[in-house]
Amino acid sequence: AAIFGVVTALGTFGGAFILALQLFDDEKVAATWFGITAALAGVIGTPLGGSLVDKILARYGAGDNDNDGGASSSGLRGEGIDDSLRHPIIASILPRMNALVAAAMLFIFPTLAMQDAAFFLFFLFVGWTLLFATQTGISICAMLSVKNAHRPNALAFISIAGHLLGDVPLPIILGLIKDHLAPGCKVGEDGSFSKPEECASQGKGVRATLAIAYVWVLWALVFFELARRLSRIEIGKRRRDEINSLL
Repeated sequence: AAIFGVVTALGTFGGAFILALQLFDDEKVAATWFGITAALAGVIGTPLGGSLVDKILARYGAGDNDNDGGASSSGLRGEGIDDSLRHPIIASILPRMNALVAAAMLFIFPTLAMQDAAFFLFFLFVGWTLLFATQTGISICAMLSVKNAHRPNALAFISIAGHLLGDVPLPIILGLIKDHLAPGCKVGEDGSFSKPEECASQGKGVRATLAIAYVWVLWALVFFELARRLSRIEIGKRRRDEINSLL
């Protein structure tokens, strides 16, 4: 939800943000380049994340075979995974998801201090690509966290949670924060800033809003780690049960 919300919020206000930071002089050019950056990050990052998950599933023999004999997370079937492997797979995927988020933040946070449009968009592109690469892993972990019969419900749950806690409220909240920290950068009905001259001097407020958005993504690190630890607990319980059954 944190990742969905921030990506959507930046997609909504990204053009206005970089225009307010005077990285571009033209609104259409700013919106166009920002949109291209976000689109390319999604197109490249999502399949890269899927490939990473495929390799993890292949180690456990838990993916459907594709035409080349490899595993495929896109064709993951409930009956193809032994129940004893669910939590070990989750415990293997989540640290990699956390590493992707942490690496993304290393690229995204420096944009707060950048004054050049090319560097700003490049670092944002790399960061977003890494964030998009987490999406397949999140879906697979959600599916494996429940029994086979409940996996459609698990996917529905993370979709609803992503909307309710992420991409529905966060753009509104960040918009209000931006209007408070940089009131001159309010966007009018005609699509332009209400007070362009004041907006030009309120770059710190715009960057502070971006910083708040970036920090929000860090919640993903916390909950990914919490989910990993819960999976390790379940693995320990299963092992103890197996040992007790042999006594």
